[in-house]
Amino acid sequence: MAPSIELLRDWKAGNISWAEYEKRYHQEMAQQREKIKKLAKRATDKTITLLCFEREDDPHCHRHLLKSLIEEHK
Repeated sequence: MAPSIELLRDWKAGNISWAEYEKRYHQEMAQQREKIKKLAKRATDKTITLLCFEREDDPHCHRHLLKSLIEEHK
C-alpha cells in the first residue's frame, strides 16, 4: 500500500506538490481496491497498524491518505 518509488522520489525531490502527490497516490491505489476493502473489513473488528518512516504527526505521509481510503470502505 506504499506509494511507488517514482511517486515517492518525485515528492522527496520537491518535483511535485502535495496535491499532485495525493492525486497520483489515489490513482495508484485505485489498482489496489480489493486489498483496501480487505483492510477495511479487518479494521471493523480489529486494530490495524499503518507504518511509514515519516513521523506520525507529519501530515505529508501516505499513511494518512491510506487511512482515509480504508475509512471510506467501512
